[in-house]
Amino acid sequence: MGKLVIRYALPAEASLIADISRQTFYETFAESNTSEDMEKFMNEQFSRDTLIKEQKSPAVYFYLHTMMLNLLAMQKCEMAKNILNLTALLLLK
Repeated sequence: MGKLVIRYALPAEASLIADISRQTFYETFAESNTSEDMEKFMNEQFSRDTLIKEQKSPAVYFYLHTMMLNLLAMQKCEMAKNILNLTALLLLK
């Protein structure tokens, strides 16, 4: 079995982070929502540009989990009141 590597996502990987976020959100919630609601949310509140900008926040940290060069997951943490909170762990199919 390969070694699990967890590393900080680089600013240049903001597009990758946004794409993973959008993909896993859609896969998780599309079945239980109307296509109109999903489209509206994905375009307005969960847009690619919004997610890319989020990575530039000094209070948000993204980590990529890989094994044998395969991307397995993305982790999002947010700093609030000097506490680092895990706010998302997105597993890829």
